[in-house]
Amino acid sequence: GSDLGNSVEVNCENGDVQLSRIGGLVKVTQAHGSVRVTEAGSEAHVNAGNSEVTLSDVRGHVEGLDEHGSIRIERVLGDVKLTAPHCEVEVENLTGSLTANLQGDPLTGTSIQGGVKIVASASDVRLTDVRGPIEVSGTHTPVELVRPGANVEVNTTNQEIRLVSPASGFRIDARSDQGEVESDLQALHVPGERPAHFAGSVGNGTIRYRLTTSHATISILQTSESASREKDSDDRDE
Repeated sequence: GSDLGNSVEVNCENGDVQLSRIGGLVKVTQAHGSVRVTEAGSEAHVNAGNSEVTLSDVRGHVEGLDEHGSIRIERVLGDVKLTAPHCEVEVENLTGSLTANLQGDPLTGTSIQGGVKIVASASDVRLTDVRGPIEVSGTHTPVELVRPGANVEVNTTNQEIRLVSPASGFRIDARSDQGEVESDLQALHVPGERPAHFAGSVGNGTIRYRLTTSHATISILQTSESASREKDSDDRDE
C-alpha cells in the first residue's frame, strides 16, 4: 500500500509486505517473507521472523524484532530499538540513538547522531561515525569503532577490539586479560612489548575510552589504512 494517510496495521503469516508514504503509525507482524516500509510519517513497529526487513525515511521511532533474517534501516529521525538474534543488521544515517540486542550475526552502523547501546553474543560489531556515546557489552564478539565522537565503553571476550581515528584529546584504559594492547599513535606512548593493560591520555583527555577483552589484541590506530596494513602483515605472518 502507498499514500495511506493514517495509521496502518498489517498482520501477514507468509508473503511480502510493502508500505510507502504512510502518514501515521505503522505496525507490521509477519512470519516469513520480506517487509519494506518507506517514507513513514510517524513510528514504525515491525515484529517478524525469518524475514528480510527494510525501513527507510522514517520520521519517528523504530522498533524492530526479527529472528533468522536480516534488517536494514536508513534515514530515521527518531530512536531505533532492535532485537535481532541471528539477523544481519545494517543501520545508516540515524538522527536519534540505536539500541540493539544481537546474537550470532554482524551489525554495521554508520553515521549515527545519538548514542549507541549494544548487547551482543558471538556477533561482530562495526560502528563508524557515531557522534554520541557508545556502549558495547559482548561475548565472543569482535568490535571495531571508527571515528567515535564521544565516550566509549566496550566489554567483550576472546575477540579483538579496534579503535580507529580516535578524538584529538582522550583518556584511555585498555585491558586484555592474557592478551595485548598496541597502538601506532606516537603521542599515546604504548610500550613496544604490547602490555596486557595500558592507561594513558592524549591532548586534553576530555573523552574517555574504556576497552576490555580477553585472549585478544586491543588496537588504537591512527587510520583505517593502518588497520588494514596491520591485518595484511598479520595474515602474512601466519
